[in-house]
Amino acid sequence: MIPIISILGMPASGKSTLGLRLARQFNLHYFYLDNSPIRHDTFDHHLILDWFQRSIKKISEEGEYNAILLDGFPARADQARAVREALGSYLPDIAIIVGCPEQVARHRFFERAGRDRHVIKAMERRFADHKNNIELMFKEAFDQTGFVMTINDGDMTIDQAYDALVSMLNRVDAWKAIVTPRPS
Repeated sequence: MIPIISILGMPASGKSTLGLRLARQFNLHYFYLDNSPIRHDTFDHHLILDWFQRSIKKISEEGEYNAILLDGFPARADQARAVREALGSYLPDIAIIVGCPEQVARHRFFERAGRDRHVIKAMERRFADHKNNIELMFKEAFDQTGFVMTINDGDMTIDQAYDALVSMLNRVDAWKAIVTPRPS
């Protein structure tokens, strides 16, 4: 099966920006899961995992990509357990955690989204969900996977953050296997 990489972090931490750049540079199929049936606030395990398995199989069979990059999934321990049960293995092969101080992420978010109270309420739930689940994710899912954590304290440019992430990934054997060209 095609390797799976997850990029995770709190809302507005920079995970999508970094993930898109990784996908473009290293030929990764990019799944932005906020626009898919897999949502942060709902997770129908059977329906979603069926869709997810079919998607992975199709991308694997097409053979166009080096790996699949999941933006924001699995975001909770229950999602990681359900995937493990459905696929019979741990997911992902590599987990990238984009660390960012909460005050920096909040500032970024409110610059983009404004002050709509419904949006703010939804984001507060997502910030809380991230805080409540990230430790469980380490215990339940990431002990079986390659793991990279990058920190952007708000003082780095996106180019600096990206270069630091790629430098860290280049030290991970599972990453090297994904991006090393295979003989034809």
